[in-house]
Amino acid sequence: MAEDKYMNQSQQLALALVEHLAGAPLKRFAIGDLVAAMDRSRDQVFRALQNLAVAGWAQEHNGQWAIAPRITQLSDQVRLDIARLHEHYLLPVDGAAGGGQYTQWVTTRQRRG
Repeated sequence: MAEDKYMNQSQQLALALVEHLAGAPLKRFAIGDLVAAMDRSRDQVFRALQNLAVAGWAQEHNGQWAIAPRITQLSDQVRLDIARLHEHYLLPVDGAAGGGQYTQWVTTRQRRG
């Protein structure tokens, strides 16, 4: 398969750890639990967690690992950017409550009138 040509096991482990940690955002995991869940060596999991911590995506407290707030910040930024696109390229529906409903796509030239 062509996609497998570019796959990197270490990166795939880091992504799997992010998804696992994000699945229980209020829980802290012992590294042993993560090793078991990922079915990888302790060294592989530890290295992936350390890289996630450097990026601000995971955090460690007294040997317990959790998803870091940076993930939420990234998600919020994406949602805000999408909302700005909607405000810029969609016209409000006449009579819409609060003016927050949009249905018609417009180009920048059409919007300027």
